[in-house]
Amino acid sequence: MYRVFEALDELVTIVEEARGVPMTSGCVVPRGDLLELLDDIRDAIPRELDDAQDVLDHRDSMISKAQHESESGVGKAREESERMLAEARAEAERMVADARAHAERMVAEAENEAERVAAAGRHEYEDLTGRARAEADRMVQAGRASYERAVEDGRNEQHRLVQQTEVVQAAHAESARVL
Repeated sequence: MYRVFEALDELVTIVEEARGVPMTSGCVVPRGDLLELLDDIRDAIPRELDDAQDVLDHRDSMISKAQHESESGVGKAREESERMLAEARAEAERMVADARAHAERMVAEAENEAERVAAAGRHEYEDLTGRARAEADRMVQAGRASYERAVEDGRNEQHRLVQQTEVVQAAHAESARVL
């Protein structure tokens, strides 16, 4: 590694001592000397440094590949989550629609059952009130018939009592006359 620094120092010295090109900032340097020093530097650089550069290049490649795969994975995960969310929304909407339809069926069935029960109640009411009227009419007729029989029986009894009274009076009159 020490030879690298020596060769670099010699390069700097050659460039500093080189003749300038008029009207430019350039200079004239001995090409052979410079190329020889550059070869010395290249030879003096440890092979590990070149391997390290290869590792760095490979690392950059791996980082780039990992970033690409990460972005791809994130994209796929995003797409999957959006698909799952859409499926969940569709399933929730289907469940709500099913529940709504079930509730509507239950309400319709309840309304039909209520109408059927109300109709049966009206029918039973009409039947009961009809029978009650008929029974009331029958009882009123029976009461009238009983009243008329009682009146007739009362008249008959009155007539009998009147006759009996006349018989008794006649017997009293006869007995008074006999006496």
